[in-house]
Amino acid sequence: MEIKDAKLMGGIGSILALLSFIPKAGWIISLVGFILVIIAIKKITDATNRDDVFNDYLKGAIINIVGSIIISLAGGGLAIMAIMRRHGGVAIGVIVAFVIAWVVMIVGTYFMKKGLVGLSEVTGEKNFATAGNLFFWGAVLLIIAIGGIVSLVGYIFQIIAFFSLPDTI
Repeated sequence: MEIKDAKLMGGIGSILALLSFIPKAGWIISLVGFILVIIAIKKITDATNRDDVFNDYLKGAIINIVGSIIISLAGGGLAIMAIMRRHGGVAIGVIVAFVIAWVVMIVGTYFMKKGLVGLSEVTGEKNFATAGNLFFWGAVLLIIAIGGIVSLVGYIFQIIAFFSLPDTI
């Protein structure tokens, strides 16, 4: 089966997903990249008849979106707290929300890792498994601030993995 389009979509999507730091438009660019990666994984799993791999990755993506929403709401709560200069219960609530979001993101990246490891088995491209492991450990280590760097390296491995795929499977 030909996966040349999926290879290109996944590689470009992975690069775009890294551009979230761009002011104003970064989140849109990153979202487009994320969607391209999901479509690429779907095309590859369709070509290899491995829907379980896609389902694991999609499950993880949805869980991570929920975690991102929780973090956004917690950040909003922190901003409101700062504006109103209130402390105590609100501060504890925001901290609890961040911890819940962190745990949710660990669960989400576990399923994404499972999907990427499956993709590695299907395609023979071991960099997918490495990327999945780095994403997972990046989420775990996010609480001590080095997780972002670990996840960044995971994206680099994911980019390499997509562009290293053959045109046909």
